[in-house]
Amino acid sequence: IFLICSVLSYWYFSVEIVCLPPRVPNGKVRPMQSQYRLDEPIEVQCDAGYRSRGPISKCTESGWSPPPLCKSKYDAEGKCPLPPLIENGDIVNIPKTEYLPGESVQYQCQNFYKMEGSPTVTCNNGDWSAEPRCLVPCTASEEDMGRNNIKLRWKSDTKLYSESGDTIEFTCIHDFSLAQGSPPFRAQCRDGTITYPRCRYSAIEPH
Repeated sequence: IFLICSVLSYWYFSVEIVCLPPRVPNGKVRPMQSQYRLDEPIEVQCDAGYRSRGPISKCTESGWSPPPLCKSKYDAEGKCPLPPLIENGDIVNIPKTEYLPGESVQYQCQNFYKMEGSPTVTCNNGDWSAEPRCLVPCTASEEDMGRNNIKLRWKSDTKLYSESGDTIEFTCIHDFSLAQGSPPFRAQCRDGTITYPRCRYSAIEPH
């Protein structure tokens, strides 16, 4: 923001327009800077198998124009390349080098990983529909439970692995009680994370 004095001795503010560096999936921009001034250009460089809709984009008052994008080279015919790999998951179908519009593939998650989203993605005008995520399971480790003075509530429950979304119940070890401000005994696995309850020593000393 600049403070400017006009010839009529009136003060007014002038806001400098800048653009932040764009995120370009399947490509990058040159030069890479923390911000760009109005009308400053960038060059879009796409990864192998992709092409830019316009090699040069400029910073404007409304953002980047044209939007810096890298599209699949197959999109001229509506075909799609090999669908993207997903972390902790696999493609069920035998892969092909290219797919026609309307063709689909299926994903599956590895053991103990829970799928979020549709397992099916479809080729549409050179782009795949949104792929699913494989949410990380949780492990109720003996070390973490010992650090918080807790144990699994049910003695018969030896399942240390829990899928994302599952509920795990804990209780305090002998002579301990739930600490003030502690999370509850019922904890939910959230994409690999467990918020453990905490117990403190509460046994009454003998007189």
